[in-house]
Amino acid sequence: MKNYPNEIDALILEFDAVRMFFAEEEEEEEEEASVVVSLKDVTERKLTEDALWESERNLKEAQHLGRIGHWEYDLKTMSISWSDTIYTLYERDPKLGPPTEEEEAKYYSPEDAKMLRNLAENAFNKDEPWQVDVIVKLPGERFANCVSNGKPIKDARGQVIKIYGTIQDITERKLAENALRENEERYRRITDAVTDYIFTVYIENGQVVKTVHNQACIAVTGYSAEEFAADPCLWITMVIPEDRALVEKHASRILTSKDLVTIEHRIKKKNGRVRWISNTPVPHYDSLGALTSYDGLICDITERKKADEKLRESETKYRQLVENLNEGIWVIDEKGKTAFVNSHMAEMLGYTVEEMLGRHLFSFMDEQGVQNAMIKLERRQQGIKEQHDFEFQRKDGTRIYTTLETGPVTDEDGNYKGAIAGVIDITNQKRVEAERKKLEAQLFQSQKMDAVGRLAGGVAHDFNNMLTIILGHAEQALQNIDPSDPLYDDLEEIQNAGKRSADLTRQLLAFARKQTILPKMLDLNNIVKGMLKMLRRLIGEDIAISWNPGNDLRQVKIDPSQIDQILTNLCINARDAISDVGKVTIETANIVFDEAYCADHAGFAPGEYVMLAVSDNGCGMDKETLINIFEPFFTTKEMGKGTGMGLSMVYGIVKQNNGFINIYSDPGFGTAVKIFLPCYEGKTDHAELKGPSEAVKGGLETIMLVEDELEILKLTKTTLERLGYTVLPANSPGEAIRLANEYAGQIDLLITDVVMPEMNGRDLAKNLLSLYPDIKRLFMSGYTAEVINHSGVLDERVYFIQKPFSVKELDAKVREAMEKK
Repeated sequence: MKNYPNEIDALILEFDAVRMFFAEEEEEEEEEASVVVSLKDVTERKLTEDALWESERNLKEAQHLGRIGHWEYDLKTMSISWSDTIYTLYERDPKLGPPTEEEEAKYYSPEDAKMLRNLAENAFNKDEPWQVDVIVKLPGERFANCVSNGKPIKDARGQVIKIYGTIQDITERKLAENALRENEERYRRITDAVTDYIFTVYIENGQVVKTVHNQACIAVTGYSAEEFAADPCLWITMVIPEDRALVEKHASRILTSKDLVTIEHRIKKKNGRVRWISNTPVPHYDSLGALTSYDGLICDITERKKADEKLRESETKYRQLVENLNEGIWVIDEKGKTAFVNSHMAEMLGYTVEEMLGRHLFSFMDEQGVQNAMIKLERRQQGIKEQHDFEFQRKDGTRIYTTLETGPVTDEDGNYKGAIAGVIDITNQKRVEAERKKLEAQLFQSQKMDAVGRLAGGVAHDFNNMLTIILGHAEQALQNIDPSDPLYDDLEEIQNAGKRSADLTRQLLAFARKQTILPKMLDLNNIVKGMLKMLRRLIGEDIAISWNPGNDLRQVKIDPSQIDQILTNLCINARDAISDVGKVTIETANIVFDEAYCADHAGFAPGEYVMLAVSDNGCGMDKETLINIFEPFFTTKEMGKGTGMGLSMVYGIVKQNNGFINIYSDPGFGTAVKIFLPCYEGKTDHAELKGPSEAVKGGLETIMLVEDELEILKLTKTTLERLGYTVLPANSPGEAIRLANEYAGQIDLLITDVVMPEMNGRDLAKNLLSLYPDIKRLFMSGYTAEVINHSGVLDERVYFIQKPFSVKELDAKVREAMEKK
């Protein structure tokens, strides 16, 4: 080709050559005096191409909205290709191309990288598809949670030749995503302005006088700005021959029209590689309409062209990928009717795809959901992309909670044509969140109950010491005063009030799990059967008791008196809940709790248990009452008819014996209390029934009495001396040890408080045993035997008396300890 003075002259001369060619053709046709015209109807092909383009565009938009990238690994060429979405997700410049195996490993933890390599090998060698969760490492110590899918593709002979896969960002941090998306967009605009090839051609009198090119021309064409400036026709020589006619036509249009036109064509770079570019010249004219210059923006679109070509060739493949997503895709038209759903979306709602098509979005929602959706659809029409939580109704009537990320669908003119949504089922997440809140509430309740228990135990300790003094002096005064004396009735009232107060503190200790117990191996059926007569008298004739003992009942280990306390309190509550005639049912059974049950019931532990249940057909309780039912002093009964300690005591007893308790109740349908006690293997102990109190016996032995409360020391010393005993009183452990060393006679029994300054009662007893190996021991406390045994369970060789106590109780316990062999 000749060297033309400028590009415009070159284009004009080539256009003249084209016209001369067609003129010669016309002359030859006139001589032949005949013309043959062949026409072919390509309407169907055009319609098919348009439909394919529309489908590809929608699919690409769906993948973009769903943050789904696809990749392909070719076994034959050992090459991998990425879609634009993956480059965006991994924040990798597409110009760098897919990473090497070493580079790709940097995006994952060593474990994930190894796992993905193994999965790829299994896909090639064993024809195994995969779907796994991975964490992608991003710049700046950031991470993205993703789902990686891979599927082997075979040829006609059944050999694996490729792996197709997707990578989907499932990070549910919308605000962070929006901020990241905005930052990426700003970054893209800046880099586009800098890295795209921009040039300006200056024209005077129709001649090119100067060209200016930015340095990006090197990346796009391989030629420098200086080389372009030295050869104005260099650009023409770069256009491949097949596209030169298109470029010349485009150049002619620039000269004759002021329209802004973008053309896509191919060039051959300096290194010989062919690349697709997008060429957008912007002409500038003077006031007379003469062309003075034009700016050009050239972008390398080779990768986009390759992607477009692959998309056209792979519509079926990518539709299959969308169908196999673990996320629903839902497209509605401008009227809100379903235009497309993938099979996963249909399965979420329990329909087939065909059943959903054409149905309005609102037909899958309740009234409240429709109101929320109308607001969100209006925002979509405004072009606002958002993520929302929607509640749908399945075909079977059950509810499903979903997260939707939506965006508008528009035509080429930007007109709203509907919306597309990526839908994720978060029903399980909602359930887990509700369960978490439930467990937090249960933990708070448990902590509150423990705190109240510690407070109750502390109060009971001091309270029982004071009651010991009150009841002791009242009892002595009653013994020393004639029943006809006017003060006798007053003293009895004081004594009765003290006893009721002592009962209340015992209930507090039971709730706080601080009461002293002596567990035995028991058959609950025998214990309950022995109490039925007493329980029937307790609840009255109008209320029937139904006793349903379980067969082959396992044994439990518990203090028999605690079973008395449990059944008495539960039957009294059942009686008070029944206004007229009614029924109370007592039953036992063997129960086994597995891991699955305990996972859904906080506080329960797997194992074998014996159930003791008491139910009634009374008035029942509402949910608010059930929340507070175990709290001390909480009661629904009228003033004076209940202390609110009954169920608190039952709760404490059950927990002290490592059991569980559940209460089921509804207003108007009665209440059922179910207690579960752990099973034990061993020989059954026979619980002894207490007979009438025996008369005070007294004795002649020597007793060392140790008590840090001086009033209690004096009172107890007087009581023991009246019973005939010789008493050595000590107000502290140190004084007791001194007296023991000085005393020349035999000390038969040590009675000591448990909690004292200097040392506790148990350590004092150990000290005295070295002096008197045969000395018997009786511990007393207004709080607990916790110093003796941290679980509150008495050693079989240890005797204990709970403050406050009567003269008869003290005498009986002293004789029991004295007579022990």
